[in-house]
Amino acid sequence: MSDVIKIHIDLSTGSVDIEAPASALDDVFIKLETFLPRLSQAHEQKSIPSKEAEIKEEPTAKPTKEKPSKGKGARKSKPQDLEKVELGLDDKQKGELQKFWEEKSPKIQNEKVLTIIYWLTQNTEKKYFSLNETYTALRLVGSPVPASLFGVFINLDLAGLAERKKETCKILPKGENVVIHELPRKPKNKK
Repeated sequence: MSDVIKIHIDLSTGSVDIEAPASALDDVFIKLETFLPRLSQAHEQKSIPSKEAEIKEEPTAKPTKEKPSKGKGARKSKPQDLEKVELGLDDKQKGELQKFWEEKSPKIQNEKVLTIIYWLTQNTEKKYFSLNETYTALRLVGSPVPASLFGVFINLDLAGLAERKKETCKILPKGENVVIHELPRKPKNKK
């Protein structure tokens, strides 16, 4: 009988319970790697104080000797290799970008990237923007850069807010609507 791995993740009621054979652990982590950023983002949008994800491994059969890791199992994302690039903006445009950023006040990483790509689309002749261009613009407005900017591109694509082609991203009408009509977010009335 093979070991069964149980994983329980609770970002304060975003609960995910997974029970799978130990042999499928690699596949489970690959799927979790793409799912967790979206779960975390949904958690941020609800403005619930974050709790660390709780991951438990409970073998249900007798334990076996651990094999040395050969790059499988615990996956680590590749660090971003981003660099500042020339955006072709003059000082006036840089000031306009900063002013637009302050007006829209994006709070979560998807909104931040959408705001940058929207402004660049409206004020340059380009439609697709690279990771480095997005990184440069985020730095220009003084915003922290998401831990995985590529992951944000994927999230925006999956949500239908932007179209991703390799390591570039183009804002779609649904994404434009978020920037134009939903930002800045209105404070929620707490009674």
